[in-house]
Amino acid sequence: MLFHARANRSGSALFQIPEVWLIDLQGGHLDVHRAPDGGRYSARFRVTDRSHVEVASVPDLVLDCRDLF
Repeated sequence: MLFHARANRSGSALFQIPEVWLIDLQGGHLDVHRAPDGGRYSARFRVTDRSHVEVASVPDLVLDCRDLF
């Protein structure tokens, strides 16, 4: 599964998809990858189940991560 996630993330960056979210239900976190640059994402951060995250392409849309877990 980890290989699959890495391959999808690299392919997404290569094709300039602006943002990728990987949800880890067992770990209780969301990994957000933004700013594609040369087949990789230059901005990455982890959001916990007590946090909020703003959708990059829709700045006024904020997701409460408690709804995911």
